[in-house]
Amino acid sequence: MKKAVDHNDLSSQKEYFEYIQTISWRGKLYKKFYLYPRLNQILKGKILDIGCGNGEFIKTRKGAIGCDINPFCAEFCNKIGLEAYHYSTYPLHFEDSSFDSIFLDNVLEHVIEPRELLMEINRLLKKNGTFLVGVPSIAGFNSQADHRVFYDERKLEDKLSNFGMIKTSFFYTPFRSEYLKRNMNAHCLYGVFTKK
Repeated sequence: MKKAVDHNDLSSQKEYFEYIQTISWRGKLYKKFYLYPRLNQILKGKILDIGCGNGEFIKTRKGAIGCDINPFCAEFCNKIGLEAYHYSTYPLHFEDSSFDSIFLDNVLEHVIEPRELLMEINRLLKKNGTFLVGVPSIAGFNSQADHRVFYDERKLEDKLSNFGMIKTSFFYTPFRSEYLKRNMNAHCLYGVFTKK
């Protein structure tokens, strides 16, 4: 998108919802047959997808629950039979330590100060639970006006260690490549963390 989403403006949120529906058929195939199977190997047990968008990931994992700050996304997910909730403030309506895994994909870079979000993830995740977070590489970060904070491996690990998360591993999708970091919008860094 060329302009940042205003979460206080329903028309702006609707525009973003319509934008995420325009993913190409190649993008859909990449996610369905490569990205999500790979991510599903990491996630375990009861899963919460924060920033679930149009539900593409939670469709691939039976019993996964989604939530999104965009009401049109949550409503769309519910209409297609997925369990998803709209939220605008924290805490989310789940009990402490409710989830074995939490997935945050291409959300963190949108949040200037993620303290409340990361505290909430820590609250909801079981001890020794898995937190999987994805952030865009340089090309993807520069492709949207709504992207506010760029994360590389060091910055991501530093940020999450302040919220009780221990790094297990980093990987890139589709693979680590300096060329793709700068030239492929879908190129992402993923961090796997464990709650202390």
